[in-house]
Amino acid sequence: MTSEPQRFFEAVLIGFFVGILSGGLGVGGGILSTPLMRMFLAVDPHTAIGTSLAMIVPTAVSGALSYLRKGMVQVKLAVCLAVPAVVGTIAGSISTLYFHGGALMLLIAFLLAATGCDLLFGLGKRLQDRTRPADDSDNASVGDGTAYPLAQVWLVGLLCGYLSGLLGVGGGFLLVPALIYIFKSPIKAAFGTSLAVVALVCIPGTLVHVVEGHVYHWLAFSLVLGSVPGAWLGSVISMRLKDNWLKISFGVFVIAIAGISAFKEIMEMTGAGS
Repeated sequence: MTSEPQRFFEAVLIGFFVGILSGGLGVGGGILSTPLMRMFLAVDPHTAIGTSLAMIVPTAVSGALSYLRKGMVQVKLAVCLAVPAVVGTIAGSISTLYFHGGALMLLIAFLLAATGCDLLFGLGKRLQDRTRPADDSDNASVGDGTAYPLAQVWLVGLLCGYLSGLLGVGGGFLLVPALIYIFKSPIKAAFGTSLAVVALVCIPGTLVHVVEGHVYHWLAFSLVLGSVPGAWLGSVISMRLKDNWLKISFGVFVIAIAGISAFKEIMEMTGAGS
């Protein structure tokens, strides 16, 4: 039986690695910490989801404030998206009670594999290059005077919020592409606006999971304890190593985790692992 100090140390290590991935490449977060908790800490699926969502809150808040100070948050768009996203994340958090934990983990494994493929093959980058206007750039103006189509705002907000609450992820893996391709946001503004929305939706989602008993407070604290220095180290590594090498190595690792996680869940669901 694993001792509590050992579990604490393993949780800090998981948070540390997730932080490195997030700080270095802007990916990871709940979509990676959830399967890692399942694999190494034997946490039940619903608790892993709720705890991952709680871990995201301080990271998203601090990141959003940093982008906001730099003027890289489309405040009007963030507020417009946050309203349906909050509704979606509350609904998603409640919905976890009615889904089999193994099925939720398989969906997370699928999304994790998609993230790994994007890192390896740069699918999002290719789409971004095709759809970006000729005069656009990373530091383009984030002017927020545009009137956003209500149907698109609610569809994107509800979907990202629902998946955030249901799967314990920030929702940025869907929100950033939506901001770039649908709302034509500059890249850095998309990151900042996404973080602002995530920071707003993760709080009510976490509270719902706390009420449902899906959050291990000590585990969430341990993950944050590791993710903060990990994110700093990841940002340092990303500045010193070649982007392609980082994406390939992390992409292979993420796909491996997705495959192992999916295999483990299938074995448990079929009873082959008992």
